[in-house]
Amino acid sequence: MNLDRVVCTSLPIVAHPVDDEGLRSWIGRVAACYSVPAQTLLKHTGIGRTNICVGNWLTLSGLHVSDILILAKTLRRSTSALTGMVTTPWCLPENAEFGMCAQCVMETFRSGRPMYWRRRWLDAVTVGCLKHVTWLTPIDANIFRKSVNWHGVEQHLLAIAENEASKQSCRTPSRLADCINMSALHLQSLFADDPDDRTAWLRYGIVSASGARRVAQDLLDILLAAEASRPDYSLLSEFASRLKIPIALHTVSIIPRQARAMRIRQVKTLEARIFAMAMTDNLMFASARINDLQLRPTAFDARSMRTHWLWPLIPPASLDLLAERIKNWPVDYVKTCWPELDNIEKAPMLHRRKMLIVLCSNRDNPPTLHHRLANIRSN
Repeated sequence: MNLDRVVCTSLPIVAHPVDDEGLRSWIGRVAACYSVPAQTLLKHTGIGRTNICVGNWLTLSGLHVSDILILAKTLRRSTSALTGMVTTPWCLPENAEFGMCAQCVMETFRSGRPMYWRRRWLDAVTVGCLKHVTWLTPIDANIFRKSVNWHGVEQHLLAIAENEASKQSCRTPSRLADCINMSALHLQSLFADDPDDRTAWLRYGIVSASGARRVAQDLLDILLAAEASRPDYSLLSEFASRLKIPIALHTVSIIPRQARAMRIRQVKTLEARIFAMAMTDNLMFASARINDLQLRPTAFDARSMRTHWLWPLIPPASLDLLAERIKNWPVDYVKTCWPELDNIEKAPMLHRRKMLIVLCSNRDNPPTLHHRLANIRSN
């Protein structure tokens, strides 16, 4: 088909947008209708700027509001429909490992609908499917780089989905320990389009979902923070070591590219993002119950990371970052859930580390060896 007709005709075979589809996925489907690359389609619609990145059309970047207006006019779709398909600020870069829900893919195939990529699957904070309560399946981004549009991609994804759907649902990724469970999806739900304030309050002790999301973003940055002098050392890599999780340290240690960067976007593997989200959920959940005597952490479980190991293990750079970020946290939340952060700029952290360890030791009476090591790290 002559692509010039795409601009001039009523586009009888242009793909219809799907409610939860990403804009890049839709452009790839439209291009597939005319058997042309996504980049060629954009050039023919008048969006051929050199700053548009199409190395991987699924993570197409560089589109402006004016470009969406051109697409809406040329491809006969409403601007509101296309705007609703735009990715969020947490969108993954093109060289990251993606994740998809195998059950969602199979449901789409069985219903006879066209294959498409969910907008939320492109988010770094999306590690599971809220609908099916299961982890996403890792997908190599090269699958999309090797194809210029959706042609040929469907069969790869369907084969992966069929293989994954035949396995046990809701299983934990094989390399992660038992402490990593589906609770991370509670944290993920805070980043949804319409988050529920009840989850923020009941699970994390924060009144609003927006406030809980801010805390989660900051804690993710703090957990993943690494310095150029020690690129494989972060608080999250230390947690992985203590929990005996066989995960590469460099995958959970991120040197930021700018002053305030969402480090979770720079985490390349889905497995590492699952671990980061799960540990952040555990820290926030345990913080909301910091004075609950009935929830006693055991040695080396995920909750003990908050009550016993957080301060001994935290790198100086992460501590400085925490001191800066808590200024934007809800005041009542800090006083109730992070009492040791009171007057953080005045009280020496070394003293606070020791005091918290002693208090936890007296209250929970964990194994002696556990606290001997903790005190060694604090000195």
